Amino acid sequence: MKPLTLSQRLFLVTCVALLPAFGILYSRVLTSQRENEAVVHRQAARTSEQTALEVERLISGAESVLRAMAVTPSVRRGDYTVCSKLLADMAAAIPSLSAISVINADGLPRCAPTSRQSVPDMGDREYFIEAMATPERIVGIFTIDRFTGKRVLPVALQIGGAEDAPLGVAVAYIDLDWLEARLQDRSHIPDSSLTIADRNGTILARVPDPERFVGTVIPEEFRYLLTMPEPGTLELTSQDGTRRVVGYVPVTHGPQGLYVSAGFATDAAFSSTWAIATRGSLIAIAGIVCAFLLASYTSRLFVVRPVNKLIDTVKAWRAGRTDVRTGMRAAGGELASAGEAFDIFIDELLAARVERRKSDEQREMLLAELDHRGRNLLTLIQAIARQTFSGTASEAELRNFSGRLRAIGEANSMLRQEHWQSVSLARLIKSTLETFSEAPTGRIVLSGPPIMLHSDVVLPFSMAFHELSTNAVKYGALSNDTGTVSISWTLAPGPTGDLLELIWQERGGPPVSAPETRGFGSTVIKQVLASDTGGEVKLVYDPAGLVCRMTMLAAKALFGGRDGRGLPAAS
Repeated sequence: MKPLTLSQRLFLVTCVALLPAFGILYSRVLTSQRENEAVVHRQAARTSEQTALEVERLISGAESVLRAMAVTPSVRRGDYTVCSKLLADMAAAIPSLSAISVINADGLPRCAPTSRQSVPDMGDREYFIEAMATPERIVGIFTIDRFTGKRVLPVALQIGGAEDAPLGVAVAYIDLDWLEARLQDRSHIPDSSLTIADRNGTILARVPDPERFVGTVIPEEFRYLLTMPEPGTLELTSQDGTRRVVGYVPVTHGPQGLYVSAGFATDAAFSSTWAIATRGSLIAIAGIVCAFLLASYTSRLFVVRPVNKLIDTVKAWRAGRTDVRTGMRAAGGELASAGEAFDIFIDELLAARVERRKSDEQREMLLAELDHRGRNLLTLIQAIARQTFSGTASEAELRNFSGRLRAIGEANSMLRQEHWQSVSLARLIKSTLETFSEAPTGRIVLSGPPIMLHSDVVLPFSMAFHELSTNAVKYGALSNDTGTVSISWTLAPGPTGDLLELIWQERGGPPVSAPETRGFGSTVIKQVLASDTGGEVKLVYDPAGLVCRMTMLAAKALFGGRDGRGLPAAS
């Protein structure tokens, strides 16, 4: 991620300073929006409830007409001509009704708006069957009237007869075209909607777009509203794709068997809130732009220029032009004070660098002299040993002694190169094996993670590898043309801490057998190495090849922590 420039940071600080004002503005917009939403929800609920009351009054009026007709003598006598004319006159006087009829108990019309010769059988109508079973008012479902062919909502009422046997059913057919016109008169708000549906979800009246929806069933995704336990409101996307706040009265709480809903489009309802939010956003954007311009100008004048001087001085100094300075003085302000302090720091740093270079050169010279004297001392010890034991020791014994001294010298030399801190395990093994000119190339395999040995264990490890290499060249896998040596090491958790496990394994050499006596080499490997590392060394004299398994605490053997990676491994 690209870091922010100083101007961008100043701009960010300015924006942070303006956050409280933006927060207040946002809170006010949010509060206004919530208040407006609550008003719209209340309005939707009130409109749906008022519409439901009007529909209930309409149905109750139809019921009153039916009760009056049920006691009319001509109706009860079944005088078809007289009662049919009476029903036709009453239907014509009531605009909401398309027709009124009386049906006998056998399903045939007793009084109807058509001639007796063309009367249809009404016994299969659902509202007729329900009304014959109960004296209560029955509100039917969306129906095409068989008398007039119009879309109607039937309201049925049982006509009691002698000995409680129903005489028949009186039916008033509410004209759905008339109901639709009434809804059109009520709807004045743009994109608002009013919907009335029967208990099956079939839409009886709907504005807008009645020709599209009347007679269709409410989609399954909205059908649950018909049977909600209580009236309520919610925000949803209507069938016509308009987002609305809808107030609804379910079938169980509205006019008997009817569902009523009223919706208000959110675009129109929340336009005032969005206008406030838009104005607030424009004000905020204008404030941010002004703040950015001021921050940009002031930062260039009072901040960027002094900082650029500092940066240019650093770049020149890093390029080797150590004579370049910022030239700033503390009287110019805080950044100028920083520039003056930087100039003083550079002068002191250059002086310290000269002193450190002299000190490093002197230390390197002393270390080189110490290494040279150490090598001379080992050489002198070799010469003294040859002169002293020339008559009592064999040439092989003297060569072994010289090789051991050389291993000590190589280990100290590597430690000096690493400032007496650590040595790479892989490098130590390779350096030890390289001292044996007889060792064939390509037959020694090293494998393991890059780890660094602590300086305290470098010498024991060097002696151990020297003895193992000497034995392999003389008697083991490197004494012929086919043998191989595999050296591997791993780090693994142990009961008291992480363990370093190193395995020296020879294969393909002469058959191996355990020696009768312990020599100096095995003593170095098993005692000195084990005691210095706090570990255990096992020598297995397998006829197929010698195996040396070294196990020790990583905390004692490794430099830089449990994984021995405090410094990069040298190869």
